[in-house]
Amino acid sequence: MLFDTNFLLPSFAQQFNIDFFRRLKLNHKAIELQKELGFGKNLILLLGVSGGGRDTVLEECLELINKSERIRRISTRQPRNGIKEGERMMFLVKKDFLEGFETKNIFFAGHYHVNNEFYGINCKEIRKIKNKKNIYFIENTLIGLSLKKAFPKSRLIILIPPSFKFLKKRLLIRNDRDCLKRFRNSCLEVKNIISNIKEMVECNIVDLAFINMNSKNTASEIVEFLNNPGSINELKERFLKQIKNYEE
Repeated sequence: MLFDTNFLLPSFAQQFNIDFFRRLKLNHKAIELQKELGFGKNLILLLGVSGGGRDTVLEECLELINKSERIRRISTRQPRNGIKEGERMMFLVKKDFLEGFETKNIFFAGHYHVNNEFYGINCKEIRKIKNKKNIYFIENTLIGLSLKKAFPKSRLIILIPPSFKFLKKRLLIRNDRDCLKRFRNSCLEVKNIISNIKEMVECNIVDLAFINMNSKNTASEIVEFLNNPGSINELKERFLKQIKNYEE
């Protein structure tokens, strides 16, 4: 079976714009899940580029919020050495991933051309949000925009690394074979995000955005916003001022 997500997602570096979001079509499985699970009021989407600190911020949020839980993504890539990733991400060989995609047990899926691997979400995992007593976090790349389309009441929070220099250092530490390709691709994505972020915020597609200088501080501000939604305008204005001076 040819795994082609072009009808859902353009290349990663082109996803973050208002036209893409408006044109994005949900398949029938996603629409069925929306009817079953609601509009995702208890779902928090942490979106950003590879190396931007999404996972670290998510773990900090879980520490700060009682009755909170992670929704794990699923991928065909290999787990990284020295990291217990089984609690944070699910892994499948490509054959099983493609079968899951074909049977609609894996959706919101995309192909990351940098490492030639597939990423998506297991249907069973997303069904966790049916428990309205808990808050659920998921970290994702820009594929997560499709989640916002399916669950419009979810809170979508963009995380941007403090600088390109910081981003390169963080990706090199991982020692992945594709770290330099990841860096170049992430730089393109960051530039694309910056170009479109003001409009995405004004259209209420993006709820909040942070330059992630410190993961603990970022998590604390996210939790503060969840406890006090009235602070959203102040946080938005602060970010839009900061992003004007982002390192080029």
